[in-house]
Amino acid sequence: MSAQDKIFLEPGKFFREDVLKETRKVYTGMLLASKNLSLYPSGHSIPVKSIKQFHETLQAYLEKYGYLRLEIERNRIVSLDEEISSGSHEEGTLPFTLFRDGIRWIEFTQGINLEEIRSFLTIVNQHMILSAEPEGDIVTNIWEAQFSHIQYDVADFFVNIDGEVKDSISSFKAEPDSTEPREENLGETHYIRQSEIDPLQLVLSKQEQEQLQEMIRFEEEADFSSYVNALLDILLLYRDEESFRTILEVLSEEFTGTLAREEFDISLKIVWGLRKIVEQYRKEMSWAVPIADNFFQKASDVDSLSPIAQTWNHINAEQTDILEQIFKYLDPQAIRTLAFLLADGASQKQRQILSDAIISLAGKNMQPLEDLLDHSDEKLVENLIPIIVRLEKKKSLRCLMKLLRRDSSLIREKAIRAIMDRGLVPVGEVFEWIDDPDEVVRRLVMRQLGKKRDRAIEDLFLTYLKNKTFQKEQADHVMVCFKTLGRCGSLHAIPYLRETLLQRKWMPGFWRALYRRGAVVALETLAIPESEQLLDKARRSMHPSLRSVFKDISRESQKNKGGR
Repeated sequence: MSAQDKIFLEPGKFFREDVLKETRKVYTGMLLASKNLSLYPSGHSIPVKSIKQFHETLQAYLEKYGYLRLEIERNRIVSLDEEISSGSHEEGTLPFTLFRDGIRWIEFTQGINLEEIRSFLTIVNQHMILSAEPEGDIVTNIWEAQFSHIQYDVADFFVNIDGEVKDSISSFKAEPDSTEPREENLGETHYIRQSEIDPLQLVLSKQEQEQLQEMIRFEEEADFSSYVNALLDILLLYRDEESFRTILEVLSEEFTGTLAREEFDISLKIVWGLRKIVEQYRKEMSWAVPIADNFFQKASDVDSLSPIAQTWNHINAEQTDILEQIFKYLDPQAIRTLAFLLADGASQKQRQILSDAIISLAGKNMQPLEDLLDHSDEKLVENLIPIIVRLEKKKSLRCLMKLLRRDSSLIREKAIRAIMDRGLVPVGEVFEWIDDPDEVVRRLVMRQLGKKRDRAIEDLFLTYLKNKTFQKEQADHVMVCFKTLGRCGSLHAIPYLRETLLQRKWMPGFWRALYRRGAVVALETLAIPESEQLLDKARRSMHPSLRSVFKDISRESQKNKGGR
């Protein structure tokens, strides 16, 4: 049993499984920091942040347990005689680099500062890939750094905390181990003089340059895609909240970054992979759900999706198809950005994709869409109306009713037409809109109400004309009501129209004449035998007021024909 085991297994102090769990968390943070350092330029915010997070995690661990030793084997990492990571370590990874250069274990002690961590990982990163002319080796560089809180053991020698080189009995092997990389044939090298090369033969043709660039791009994308895969794998391997939060912070920045670089396939991998992980382990990792929700909310806000607005008008069909899939995995907060894209000269296919995505997201949460309807400009709202019409009936009506409060008569007109075409509200509620302050809206309602014969609508007009008190400036409105009554009415309206046309002697002269003209218009529009008979009777009347009504109507009719 090792000294470390004795400490951790001391009765009543620590549980071995708890220590191993925290050790895996620290190791995950180191891998993440190392990978970020290798992918991004010096000073980039992502490696700076991940190194800082690793240092904080390690520091908390050391304050609790005193030190951390990681033993590095060919295909696994061991601590406390337990495997904490396994699998093939490829060139370019931290474990491979340490093992390749002979480091067999590394130990961090309490008091380690951020600069030591940064320097150590930087040195490792510099030696990730063997170059043709390496500048020193990793062991020498670590020894020269004189780290105060990092110790390590190498295959042939051991460098202690004071930088003194000593023999290492435990690691020294009298004969080379066939499993370890060794330099061979280090004796005299014989060179064969080659014929001189024509410099012109080294010039690449245009086609070769394009092929080279494509190869470079493919390698870069493949590497980054593998990196995202590794992050998602880590989420499953180390299922603790802190690691989950740390990795999602990185993925959040990567998501926006891949959108900006138009690497949409990787963007899709991030959102699809995270959705799948959360759904698969929703019960087992219930704490991860709100963290993932926060990730998707951030990924769906205007700032995160802003790169799409810059590229939307020039992306190709394949990229558009990938974005269509990405939109489905976002949070409903994305509706705001998608709506702006809808108004920005999108093609027919793009408009269809955006419409489908907004409808899908609104099905999960309507609030972002309703907020847009309350606070957006008229043009944006107009573009949203065809989408609103496609929503489920109750949701569609709720949004369209909001639009009836807008100042724009065009928006209110479109909203009324949509409500009536889909039959979203009872006819009685629609009828109330004939008093809308906007004439365009009033006439639209009248036109919709007069589309067909309807006894319920007919009764509403009869009651309205009998009981409503109008102002003189509403004379045109009254005439439109009578004409609409003729379109939707039936024999049932004849008694009221007869009384209005032939009697009404008690009414003041202005209103009596107006109502009689309205009755004539309604009867002509009804165009049924009973209405024709009543009109013939009125025309034969010797009463001057009735004869003047027909003269006025005839004069207006001729005037309208002349105007056309």
